[in-house]
Amino acid sequence: MPVRFTLLCFLFAISCKSKLLDDEQYHSQVLVDTTRRAVLYAEDSRAKGNRKEPFLTNLSRLMSLPAINKGTSEEYIRIWFWNLPSPDFVVGIRKQGSQGSLEVCSFGSSANGDSVIIYSKRLGVLPKSGWVAFADSLRQLGVSNMPGYNEELKKKGSVACHGAFVNFEVSSQDAYRYYEYLDPYFYRFVDSNSSRIDQFLLYLNRELNLQVYQPASKLFLEP
Repeated sequence: MPVRFTLLCFLFAISCKSKLLDDEQYHSQVLVDTTRRAVLYAEDSRAKGNRKEPFLTNLSRLMSLPAINKGTSEEYIRIWFWNLPSPDFVVGIRKQGSQGSLEVCSFGSSANGDSVIIYSKRLGVLPKSGWVAFADSLRQLGVSNMPGYNEELKKKGSVACHGAFVNFEVSSQDAYRYYEYLDPYFYRFVDSNSSRIDQFLLYLNRELNLQVYQPASKLFLEP
């Protein structure tokens, strides 16, 4: 009888430890790297002013972000936010089967502009409302299939517009595309696509509980 009781206690202890490890793995899935480091711009230095695909591809490599410009096994969306003042942010939305997660990196530039400074990285971030609800909103807003912004919108701007772009990279198994939007918050009243992008980016702020998207709302009055 004592042997049987001891065995039962041993099995119960293993079961409890296994559940504890599962819980720890679930709650520790967000990996945070707050090591500040500077990375020197290299062959893309002549292109660093335009922030287009070649620049973003090289910058991603320098920042040790996953390469997505040649396609990915499942859908991956990367969004670049250029904020004034710093920090800038890049958010990766990674689909993994029926689930997924987000990756958030904050960064900036050195005073002389020759290096990118990485402030922190967070991997395995889950949206506040859960992946399923987040993915559904992503699909409803059509972020993966949005066209780029209309160049004609610049004619409707003014000196009040600070001209900040939000860059999108969308990768899947057989495709990669790039598009961008100029001040979606500013142009949301005159362009329906800008309005949808602005709506999604504000939603992303709430889901991350972090202001990665920082529109200059105090500069603009609603018409």
